[in-house]
Amino acid sequence: MEAANSKIGSVVDQLLLYCYHYDPVTGKYGMVIMTVIRISGTATVLVLAVFMVAMFRRDRKAKSEQRSVGHTEVKV
Repeated sequence: MEAANSKIGSVVDQLLLYCYHYDPVTGKYGMVIMTVIRISGTATVLVLAVFMVAMFRRDRKAKSEQRSVGHTEVKV
């Protein structure tokens, strides 16, 4: 990194600077990216759960409609 010239560096350097930040209270570098990954993982699980519930309800509704219509289909 070229701090003397007010340059941050490459895209990889910028990403690393974003992911790791210095915590003056603990005197250590923390990972911001872990919070982002945890939030993304939780959001993914919630989206999949909502999708599965919607599909199960749709399937159950289609089966109940098929039963209520009965066997009125004419087979040739």
